[in-house]
Amino acid sequence: MEVFEHSRRVVRVSINGGKISLTSPLGALPCDAVSDVGAFSSQMSDGDYLDLERRGFEQYCIRGIVKRGSVLHEIYGLAERCGLEFGFDESVEAETAELIDAPIDFSDCEDFGDVPFVTVDGAGTRDLDQALYVGRRDDALNRHISTIFDETEYIAWYAIADASWFVRPNTPLYRSALARGASIYFAGMSASMLPAALSRGLISLNPGVDRRALVFIMQIAGDGVCVHT
Repeated sequence: MEVFEHSRRVVRVSINGGKISLTSPLGALPCDAVSDVGAFSSQMSDGDYLDLERRGFEQYCIRGIVKRGSVLHEIYGLAERCGLEFGFDESVEAETAELIDAPIDFSDCEDFGDVPFVTVDGAGTRDLDQALYVGRRDDALNRHISTIFDETEYIAWYAIADASWFVRPNTPLYRSALARGASIYFAGMSASMLPAALSRGLISLNPGVDRRALVFIMQIAGDGVCVHT
């Protein structure tokens, strides 16, 4: 996945004396960073929002102008008042690009590629951060387990994406994720905690590719009580 795929930013338009300025919770955005702002300037009004799409570092194009009175304008206004940002600053995008270019280190991992994990998500979900598999105690996959207790009837495998391997402390990506705290979902859009190239790409437990994950193996008795983890 390219770094800038699905990378967006929403900015508020302010017009004072014919001069256009663009702002968002990330701060001001120079008009010359938006390639087609001049072509659309006659259609803009003070208080509109611009829905922007990244075209490269420090360069955007306009996907749409969101006018006052629309439902989407209310959503963007709510997000702005709450300090929610739909895009990421240059330092976060640059770090994301470096992560994508670097190989993932699996040297400290055990290979559970033969476990048929599934995710419980909608068909269109692309940020797959959890997966599971449940089998009986005599399942052939239990060769991965050194000791199976007498009470055990089922083995539950639970994998969670290892985001911490990519999001290292005291980095721009870490500080951004810490400030956001979580992904906030609106109708048809989200203010994401991590760039899409990570949350839907390198970190996501997508089918058919190797991914880092923290895997918990739980032994469960017939009555549903967890015997051992």
